[in-house]
Amino acid sequence: MNISSFFISFKKNGGFFHFSAPFYVALFAALAPLATFSNLIIYANIVDKIPILYGKIKIIYLRQKLFSIRILHEKKGKGITMKRFFMIAVLFISLFSMASAISLDELRNNPSRYQHVFTGDISDEYIDNTSVKIVRTSPPYYIINAKAYAVYYNNNTITLYENTYYLNSERSFKRLHEIYHGNIAKGSDAWYNDSGVKWRPLGVAIYNFDGSKVLPYTAATPLDSIDIISAKPTSPAYMSGMYVFYKSYNEYFNGPTNLF
Repeated sequence: MNISSFFISFKKNGGFFHFSAPFYVALFAALAPLATFSNLIIYANIVDKIPILYGKIKIIYLRQKLFSIRILHEKKGKGITMKRFFMIAVLFISLFSMASAISLDELRNNPSRYQHVFTGDISDEYIDNTSVKIVRTSPPYYIINAKAYAVYYNNNTITLYENTYYLNSERSFKRLHEIYHGNIAKGSDAWYNDSGVKWRPLGVAIYNFDGSKVLPYTAATPLDSIDIISAKPTSPAYMSGMYVFYKSYNEYFNGPTNLF
């Protein structure tokens, strides 16, 4: 299932059934594991979404009205027993619950762990310092994993992104200044077109400000087709990339900022 398809529609006999959010979370958790055993194919379709400041990615916002599930069941082979059904369901729900919840107070009141890296008119972004891990150091290329928490004041939610950041120091201010021989206009255009920072989400979860879950943690799989996204200059993803580089190597990719 594609990581961005969290809103799901359940269709039966040409109609849609709409229930409460907890019902669908439990139903999805119970049915998803069966795909391996009974050729159950689950198709996820977005029915509501909000744009995220990062750009191309659109994360699905599940609130009180939430989602429905569309299931296409290929009737092949024997079904599994109810006992196994519920055993799998319990296991799957337990795995979903392993992701730690986060509240707005925890982000704000623990600056040694959660570094504030971006502020905007309707959002803030924090990086979990304990999650920053270098994956590759091969100048001019750097790859770093980290957890980013995006606070959205327009809908009172916190989105956890487990991200991989890709940095290319050939696109740093210093290098562009050398390439364009100090021509600020050309260097600025080149930087805006390619900031040297890209990112890719590995997993997503959504919480209310009090830490209660809106969307349980959902991880990408090798079957998910998720593009590596270019981060626009000064965007949340760009500022997060700047910080994780600084945190990893104790040096600035593009000079100090007013945030860290």
